[in-house]
Amino acid sequence: MSAQRPLVLVDDDKEDQELLLLVLRELGFDHEIKLFNTAEAALNFLYESGDRPFMIVSDINMPRMDGITFKKKIESCKILQPRHIPFVFLSTSAKFVAQTGGLNIQGYFQKGNSWQELRETVEVILRYWQRTQHTASN
Repeated sequence: MSAQRPLVLVDDDKEDQELLLLVLRELGFDHEIKLFNTAEAALNFLYESGDRPFMIVSDINMPRMDGITFKKKIESCKILQPRHIPFVFLSTSAKFVAQTGGLNIQGYFQKGNSWQELRETVEVILRYWQRTQHTASN
């Protein structure tokens, strides 16, 4: 992989952030990673930067603004929506899946209960988005 557009990672859990960063390094992911503890901070970055990220990977269950609201704000924004940024939910719980109906998300994945499960899940996500052609590829 060559260094390209950044991956935006949004998760309020420090331990999960660290695990995800370790998995990404182990998999040889060389894109810049923009890490955010809150959806608000990630949204501000997206508004202020001219970057069109490689992908957004977001937790769902976060304080103040959850991942579903975060995605809705992206979809309703005249600045962000045309960027067609691939968006994937990566969460510990499947109970929120029903609430994501109608959103333009490219996947919902559970983090899993082990390092190996998390690694395999992240690897599947990355392989797909590195190989696919989509409107944000250009």
